[in-house]
Amino acid sequence: NDPLNDADADGLCADLDNCPTVANPDQTDTNADGLGDACCCLVRGNVDSSPNGSVNVSDLTYLVNRLFKGGSVPGCPAQANVDGSSNGSVNVSDLTYLVNFLFKSGPQPPACS
Repeated sequence: NDPLNDADADGLCADLDNCPTVANPDQTDTNADGLGDACCCLVRGNVDSSPNGSVNVSDLTYLVNRLFKGGSVPGCPAQANVDGSSNGSVNVSDLTYLVNFLFKSGPQPPACS
């Protein structure tokens, strides 16, 4: 392993690292898209990972389907963690946060770290 080719210092060379700029030694890739979960969060609340990064009713629909009907796991779990809870879980509090944001002028979801 070449430490000069390991910018995030997680013990993996950039050419083997699925997230070369954010340390993720376990290389978790929930949706098997080749991009590590640690670097997938661009816009928290964009549950369906739409390319334009918008947070809208389709994200709400995706989250309801996931939580109550066993729908597919979000491609980027960190984006589905709408409220930014430290445990990273996706649950009804994320749904509540998203409804509040979309329909009640609630606070914008926190930025991804």
